[in-house]
Amino acid sequence: MTILVTGSTGKLGSALITLLQSTTHPFLAATRRTPPPASLSSVPTVHFDWRDETTWPNPFTTATITKIFLLSPTVPDPAPLVNKFITYATTHHSVARFVLMSSASAQKGGPMFGQMWSHLAATGVPYALVGPSWVDENFLDARYVAEIQDGKIYSGMGEGRAPWVAARDVAGVSLWALTVGEEELRGRENVVVATRERITMGEIADTFTKVLGRVIEHVSLSKEENMEYLLKLGYPKEAAGVVVWIEDYTGQGAVETVPYEDIETLIGRPMVRFEDWVAGKKAAWL
Repeated sequence: MTILVTGSTGKLGSALITLLQSTTHPFLAATRRTPPPASLSSVPTVHFDWRDETTWPNPFTTATITKIFLLSPTVPDPAPLVNKFITYATTHHSVARFVLMSSASAQKGGPMFGQMWSHLAATGVPYALVGPSWVDENFLDARYVAEIQDGKIYSGMGEGRAPWVAARDVAGVSLWALTVGEEELRGRENVVVATRERITMGEIADTFTKVLGRVIEHVSLSKEENMEYLLKLGYPKEAAGVVVWIEDYTGQGAVETVPYEDIETLIGRPMVRFEDWVAGKKAAWL
């Protein structure tokens, strides 16, 4: 009765692993790296690569997998690959629940996560989508660390407001979705993870200014400027295009109105405020 965690070395997967370690629920961290990275040295691991279907049976021959946390691979359109694995897991093994890391703006039947949502619903297996908007830990990426150290944050979000959430809170909802009883899960197949705070990138820059004690400026970019900037940073063209689209979508106010779903009740504690998160990670940008 083991939980399989894919994407176990990423921001959200690793946060979930940390929470699982404080419970009695058996789990298996999937990783495509051999040997596993040092960050997984204290947890049970299994070799699994989304892009190599010969590795897909490995978790099921290692443990009795009954629940799976799905964190999509970083490919331009992950839906066909993820859906194929879902079909494999339900056809050949006794998986009783899936929890898919999605996005706050996902629509059933829509692109990417929406396609996975429809496929999960068609399996008849209990499932939940966990949909954050923007994740605080993005600012720990090398790109943002360098920018903030230089006194700037570049984005194409303009004055768009968005709920920013800590990976710990997203992982808390994921843990709830993986471990709660089936009755409690029913009717909550799509949980949007959003704080009550809705903040602009300018306000985010002001928060960094306050916490770090030096001026951090938000530099607002047009779609064209943003694409040029990301390409100069080394982003592949397709990946840069996705970032430009998402930031422009946010800039238009599209995620400001995503609902607050009483996440604090699900995770059993207050959500992390953005300013508190920055203060806790302050050393990263000094």
